[in-house]
Amino acid sequence: MIVDILEWAAWIISAGLGGWMLFDALKTGREYDEEFLTTSVEGTDELFDPHASVGGAR
Repeated sequence: MIVDILEWAAWIISAGLGGWMLFDALKTGREYDEEFLTTSVEGTDELFDPHASVGGAR
């Protein structure tokens, strides 16, 4: 009895997480173009700029 309830709960949680992931993937795909999502060098200029200060204040 308790195992059946836990099994159903696990399926419901799994379906919820799958739906959330699908929603987030669609939302991200609409907000950003493919070039931005596939580029791995975004933000590296700020990370390695010796003249940039922490917190954005100079």
